[in-house]
Amino acid sequence: QSKKISYVLAYGVGPYFHHDFIKSLKRNQKFVLCFDEQTNNKNCKQLDLLVRYWCYDKGLVITRYYKSILLGHATAIILKNAIMDSLKADGLELKQVLMLGRDSPFVNLSLENMIDNEMKKINCSLLKIGGCNLHVVHNGFKTGNHKHFI
Repeated sequence: QSKKISYVLAYGVGPYFHHDFIKSLKRNQKFVLCFDEQTNNKNCKQLDLLVRYWCYDKGLVITRYYKSILLGHATAIILKNAIMDSLKADGLELKQVLMLGRDSPFVNLSLENMIDNEMKKINCSLLKIGGCNLHVVHNGFKTGNHKHFI
């Protein structure tokens, strides 16, 4: 039955794959934490987290789903605490976060500044290259391919 399959996936094999993913992630000095906050179909705020990192086993950059966190009212402080608690629960260190992948709303900018302030307390900081870092990096590579350099 569908409920039994969901249960087996969520509580049976799901934890194995999550543990395997965290083990792979811990092998890296840095990773990019991507996040997006949205309202789900139950009209509840949900924070979705993805991680982009170099996978040594596969020899390439991978983007993987990390987790979803259900929230009530989602202020920057609540989002920061949810992210910090998630990293800590999985034994990941804040200093491993290279940058945040985010869109540009002001709550996300505030969140980025709060996480950067937490990182400064442990003598590191976020790499900040703009709101949506994927577009900035993509455009940088696109420009680099035109051989405008001397």
